[in-house]
Amino acid sequence: MNVESTGERLRTRSFEVGKEPQRCVDPGVARLVRAVNSAAEAEVTRKTALDSKDNRRTASRRGGEDPAAGTWAEGVGPRSADVAPVSLESGVTASPHADLERLALCTSAVAESERSLLCVLDREGRILFANQAWRQGVGKGGPNPGLADVGGNYLEECARAAKDDVTAVESYLRVQDVLAGRLREFSLDYPCRIGEKTAWFQMSVRRAQGPLAAAVVRHSDITASKLLEAASERESHYDRLTGLPNETYFREMLISMGRDCPERFQGMAIFHVGIDDYDMLVHGYGRAAARAVEVAVSQRLKNLDQKKVALGALTRGEFLVALHCDSCLPETHSMAHRLRALTAPPVPFGGFNVYMRTSVGVALMGPQVVDEIAVERGLQAAEMALLAARRGTGSSARIYDDAMAESHRRMAAHHAIARKALDRKEFVLYFQPIVGGSSRFPVAFETLLRRRLEDGSVESMQEVFGDLERSSTIIEIDQWVIENVCRQWVSWRQEHGSRWPVATISVNVSAFHFQQAEFLTWLRATLDRMGMPPQSLALEITERAYVDDESAFVRSIRGVAGMGVSLWVDDFGTGYSSLQTLRRGFASMLKMDRAMAAPETYDRRTKAMIAAVVSLARGLGVGTIGEGVETPEQAEELDRLGCDLQQGFLHARPMAAADIESWLLAMADKRPAQDAPSAGVSGATRAS
Repeated sequence: MNVESTGERLRTRSFEVGKEPQRCVDPGVARLVRAVNSAAEAEVTRKTALDSKDNRRTASRRGGEDPAAGTWAEGVGPRSADVAPVSLESGVTASPHADLERLALCTSAVAESERSLLCVLDREGRILFANQAWRQGVGKGGPNPGLADVGGNYLEECARAAKDDVTAVESYLRVQDVLAGRLREFSLDYPCRIGEKTAWFQMSVRRAQGPLAAAVVRHSDITASKLLEAASERESHYDRLTGLPNETYFREMLISMGRDCPERFQGMAIFHVGIDDYDMLVHGYGRAAARAVEVAVSQRLKNLDQKKVALGALTRGEFLVALHCDSCLPETHSMAHRLRALTAPPVPFGGFNVYMRTSVGVALMGPQVVDEIAVERGLQAAEMALLAARRGTGSSARIYDDAMAESHRRMAAHHAIARKALDRKEFVLYFQPIVGGSSRFPVAFETLLRRRLEDGSVESMQEVFGDLERSSTIIEIDQWVIENVCRQWVSWRQEHGSRWPVATISVNVSAFHFQQAEFLTWLRATLDRMGMPPQSLALEITERAYVDDESAFVRSIRGVAGMGVSLWVDDFGTGYSSLQTLRRGFASMLKMDRAMAAPETYDRRTKAMIAAVVSLARGLGVGTIGEGVETPEQAEELDRLGCDLQQGFLHARPMAAADIESWLLAMADKRPAQDAPSAGVSGATRAS
């Protein structure tokens, strides 16, 4: 290797890209440089005084002053090349010449207090003196045997090492720059093989001033800090449990590959793999078993072709896989099938097998610029596809498509609307009466949430709320509604006393809210703070609601029932999850979905289904409410089939608090005393 030509290319390239050498901030080097500079200043002062004295003597002998003898001529003084090194008592090797002795004495205290390898160079790169650590380091068996010893030329050693080491080329160039005055200081890190181990050193060079010393060089062992840095970097980039890249590093990997290898991104698919019912796995088998399953799944994923895939790990049994593909759709279907097959076998743990199911969400990315925004959208799309797969049958794979994209945009818009309405206090409560099947007098009413627009009109939020499940916003809205319903209810009861005609008010609550650990504590505290009797409140949960933490959900409904609050199942007949709730005996009322009582579907099959639901409810001691009643014929048919209560436009539309107050009091004046309920609507016995 031609060091000069290689160095020139390196120097040119560095300055072309605007790179500056790393500044040396080594405190040990700085202290030694200050000592060298102090020695230089003292030497200049001494020589100036001697020079002045000699000039006066010469002028006296000649009988006059010599105008040319006022300053030192360039090149006058001892040359370090003519000086033989000696060892001083301090352990610092120096020249017998007085200049070097004074320099050594000024710097020895600083140099020998350092464990690092320290030396001082002259302008030619020769080592004027070095501390004991340097002499031991360059000796046989030392950590840096390639370094020159005292009297040797440090630059020449760098040049020899540069034939096989690019780092040595850079150090050679930078030391030259410092000695020539083009650079004040620099530092660089380099590895060094010591026996079977690799150590790391930091080379620091700083310019000095004086007639002899030109630079101070220090080599410090930084192996410990490098190991700590590597461990910290690994911890920040990799999942501690599975050893796979974490989400942050996975993103960086995709962005980096897209930037460095754009030809590989003719097509890419991102797979979001999730273990279904992860919480049930934790509660059923324990956290240790769940962790064992995650480790086993990660090991199986590592068996994939690492040349075509990138892997990542999330939390709670979820993983990421990125596939580079030429014809993405066929390869995507094949990979999705393979991922589910890989995760299907049970995982042995503690003498038994842990079975699991997995769902996969897939996002396809065609030829495009793979930047941070594109990767974020791809990961987001894969997660949405996973949620869609889980909301279906589970244990399946879904590819993110235009319909999901539209749904995603709608959900984002609805979330923004709800957030704005909550922050601006645009929500208002409306109430719709629920009447007895035979008496047609109100026995309860349901709370409905409306949004008041700027023009004073109100709009329903039903469609918006359907897209807010599994979000923190729906929890805030639930809490706002329950608190204001309790406040309004207590106000009515205090004002009207026994004239108040109904004893129960229902509120729709998100199933996601039921799954929060603090839900029961918050509900109990709210009822106590508002003075709301628990038996006067009913919480409605739609049967269509998705429950991903069934154990937490069951704990909440058991706690709700335990504190005396009624639980109603809304939209019964449109899902399947409420059968478990009914079997456990927590629900006290079934609200049959309006689709079952709609006039256009009111055929023989529908009537048979309504009769079956009523029979099931009675067998379980649960009341029934028919929703969406709009015609007298519907009302009569529900009566005939044995439905306990009815709700719909035929009986009353939703009304604001002031309107329903006057309406209910007017109805109460017409109601026979024996029909007035004495407690909350808790089931069939209080239905009418």
